[in-house]
Amino acid sequence: MFEYGEIENDYFHVYNNTEKDFQQIIKDYKLGLLKASVINNIDYLELVITCVNFSDYLKLTLPYNIQHFDNVVIVTDINDINTQILCAELDVSCILTDVFYKDGAVFNKGAGINVGISNLKKID
Repeated sequence: MFEYGEIENDYFHVYNNTEKDFQQIIKDYKLGLLKASVINNIDYLELVITCVNFSDYLKLTLPYNIQHFDNVVIVTDINDINTQILCAELDVSCILTDVFYKDGAVFNKGAGINVGISNLKKID
C-alpha cells in the first residue's frame, strides 16, 4: 500500500521521486489509499535525491519538487560538477560523496541514500 518512501518518527522520507511520483502520492491520499493519519501527522517533510551525472533530468524535476518540502538533500558524486552547480542555483543542500563506487561497486545507490538520510535535519 505504501511504496513511495518510509515513515520514521512521524516523518515521511521520499526517496528519489519525480514530480509525477509526488503527484501520485497526493492522488492516492485523495482516493483513500494512504491513511489520513500518515498525511496529517506530517509537520516537516524532507526529500533525499541521489543524482549522479543526470543533472539534466534533475533540472527539469527539482524546481517542482522543492516547493513541497521543508528540506531537500541532493546526494551526488564528488566529480559531478553539473549537479553541484544546479544545487547552488536552486539553493538546495548538495552532499558530495564517493560512496557510490566504493569497494569497486558498479553503482551503490543505497549507500548514497544512506548518506542523504544521515544529512537530514529531523532524524532522531
